[in-house]
This record gives sequence, C-alpha cells and structure tokens, in this order.
Amino acid sequence: MNQIFHTYWPFVFAGFERLVALTAALHALLKKRETNSVIGWVGLIWLTPLIGSALYFCFGVNRIQRRGNALQDELESALSKIKVPVPDDIALRIKEAKERHPKFAQLVDAVGRLTGRPLLPGNKITPLINGDAAYPAMLAAMDGAQHSISLESYIFDFDEVGERFVDALAAA
Repeated sequence: MNQIFHTYWPFVFAGFERLVALTAALHALLKKRETNSVIGWVGLIWLTPLIGSALYFCFGVNRIQRRGNALQDELESALSKIKVPVPDDIALRIKEAKERHPKFAQLVDAVGRLTGRPLLPGNKITPLINGDAAYPAMLAAMDGAQHSISLESYIFDFDEVGERFVDALAAA
C-alpha cells in the first residue's frame, strides 16, 4: 500500500491540481465581465499551477457582490411572502375588466403570478415624447412635491432649462 502511494501520489496530486485549475478557470469565464480580466485570470491559473488557482479564489472571486446578491434574494423572498389583500370591490373591477377585455386577461393573471401582487386598475400613464413635453411636466411635479423629490438619474445641460431644474431641486 505504501509503495503504491509513493508511486502514484504525484499523478493524483497533479490531477487534483488540474481539476482545481479547471474549476477556477470555468468560474472566471462564467463570472467575470471584462475580457482582459478573464484572460489575465485564466492565464495566471493555467501558467502557475496551484498558486494561480489559490490567488484567484482569494482575490478574483467577488464576495461582496455575491453577498449583496444573497441579501437581495433574502429581501425579495421576504417581500414575496407578504400577501396584499385585494378588497372585494377591486377584485370585482378586475374581473369585469378581464371580461370586457379578454385579450388582456392572460397579462393580468401573469402579472399577478410573477409579482405576487394583483394588477390594479386606476393607474394612468402619459407618454412625454420629448423635452418640450417632459420638462414642464417634470418641473410642475417638482414644484408640487409636498414631502420629497426622488430623481433617479437625469442629465441636463447648463442652459435655461437646466438652471430651472437646479433651482427646483435647490428649493425642495
């Protein structure tokens, strides 16, 4: 038994190391977004046996993003367990709307299944095609805000309209 171990241990160790290297390289190929990063890590993994894989698993795996994704999944799971009761009058309106517009009935059901919340009537959307239509409506909404203004992302020039946005945000 001892003789077999001494004879074959280098091959077993080399096979194990190549398996670890293959795992690390596949992980880098699947998880890394930048091509340069993938090439660098895979090159390091394959050209420096054992050390490259160890370095990748220590420094190449983004643990912060993985933890953030896990927390996001926990939050979504907790929120999906909250059941919003649908009042009877709303349920009746949904049923009537599905009967009046049968081609949208599947969409209403799909939204309810996917989100865990019913698709409720009463929402109104006004498409604002360009800045001439959108800017005045946005400024009016900002002027009419009572508690806060949430602006997710907006890029504007430093011109008359841009200054009006800056003034509206500063006044909030």
